[in-house]
Amino acid sequence: SHSYGGSYVDAFFCVKPANKGGYIATGFSNRSLGASPGMFVVITDNTGKLVKSNIYGSSNSSQGFYVLPHANPDSGYLVAGYIQETSRVDRDLYLVRINNDGSVKWERSYGPAGRELNDTVHDAAYCMTSAPGGGYYLTGSLKAYNSGGGKIFLRKVSEKGDSLWTKTYGIGIGYTVTKTTDGN
Repeated sequence: SHSYGGSYVDAFFCVKPANKGGYIATGFSNRSLGASPGMFVVITDNTGKLVKSNIYGSSNSSQGFYVLPHANPDSGYLVAGYIQETSRVDRDLYLVRINNDGSVKWERSYGPAGRELNDTVHDAAYCMTSAPGGGYYLTGSLKAYNSGGGKIFLRKVSEKGDSLWTKTYGIGIGYTVTKTTDGN
């Protein structure tokens, strides 16, 4: 049993085997009593002893809901969740590609163009999987105004995080996505 995080509320939403042995987990770590969570990633050895931890995202708010080890063990991980920028009150989809040592390779946030500064729309990516032929599929919720969810979405992004297309499906939250046996 090991504890990770700071002196305020912390949580993990996803844990996976790490590329070089051990485990990788993502969630959030609050940076103050005022609940300003940051996307929290912890990498451990096989016994759970901390190897590396880091907080990613803006100074306002971000959380990680899913981590996906890259198919090539030397290529790190992709972490998905949301980010709330300091100049806005809405939350956008957030992807962070990190190397095995936790350093950032690239970051992407996705939010609709044309939002007003004070919009309170909450977007979040809750799960992802690799796409046949390269890239990734993400699912979660778009345009949620409260905890009840917005539109369920499926988005395809390239290996570098560029958005390729997005489809929406009714009201709710997409919590998981997986490849079917026929490759769809």
